Amino acid sequence: MSAFLPDVAQSKTLIRPAVSIDWVGMGGISLPFHIDDTAGLPLCGLADIGVDLGQSGGRGIHMSRLYRHLLEHLQQQAVTPVLLRQLLSSVLGSHGDCLSTTAQVTLQFVHLAYRSALVTKEAGGWNRYPVSITGHLKEGVFSCSLQVEVTYSSTCPCSAALARQSITEIFDRHFQGQTSIGLDQAKQWLSIHGTSATPHSQRSVARIEVQLAESARLFELEPLIDRVETAIGTPVQTAVKRQDEQAFALLNGMHLQFVEDVVRKLSDTLYPLYEQASIDVRHLESLHAHDAVARKSWNKSSEMRPPTQGEEKE
Repeated sequence: MSAFLPDVAQSKTLIRPAVSIDWVGMGGISLPFHIDDTAGLPLCGLADIGVDLGQSGGRGIHMSRLYRHLLEHLQQQAVTPVLLRQLLSSVLGSHGDCLSTTAQVTLQFVHLAYRSALVTKEAGGWNRYPVSITGHLKEGVFSCSLQVEVTYSSTCPCSAALARQSITEIFDRHFQGQTSIGLDQAKQWLSIHGTSATPHSQRSVARIEVQLAESARLFELEPLIDRVETAIGTPVQTAVKRQDEQAFALLNGMHLQFVEDVVRKLSDTLYPLYEQASIDVRHLESLHAHDAVARKSWNKSSEMRPPTQGEEKE
């Protein structure tokens, strides 16, 4: 019956001359799926999928085919880099008449991971990690990237130094004229005045994007999150009791860090593991009305590439 229905997208009558288009597709498609790291737990995510449109003489692509291939692949088995490549290959195969040579799919979702409290092991809860996975296939070459956001706490080293100096000055004024004081007297003073000045700290976000190896069979999302949180040292907590909050305060005191410090920590941890990656760190300042931001990226293949003519160093 569809053979008798008009297909305007494939009409040869164009409203303007045919030109190639880099990207045509669908965005914000809601669908359930699960990935290799979620142990079969269903995720509610959003998908963007599309292809390029060559100078085929046709007016548009086949949107319904994109949707059908997306559902057929992502709802039958766990999403892996291998499955994304298969999906994009089938999408391109269905758009030969559009002269499409490039296909891309992006999945966005929130990954939940259970985190125990620092001291009270029976306490804990679920931390959320926004994730984006992108698969790209162009002329037979496939690439896959994984992006995740990790929230943590950061305490300013400068502010901590200023607070320590202020407390020292208050201590000097309080005991002015005394050549010595007893241990109990000092402890009593600290228990009352030890927080006369406090450094500022804030919730902070590290956005990590890594390019997976061509041979990657899994995303290994949770190992990446674990490495990032271990490197930073102060991931946000879920359910806590007083002893856990105290332990978190100690962690922050042990990891005073600027955005530059966090980027360097993450670079040291991730550079040996990924050929290509980018790090974006943002401290949502409690002192300022603006954020502190730092970024770093690398691509080892271009770093090792010999300079082309005109790029030689002087």
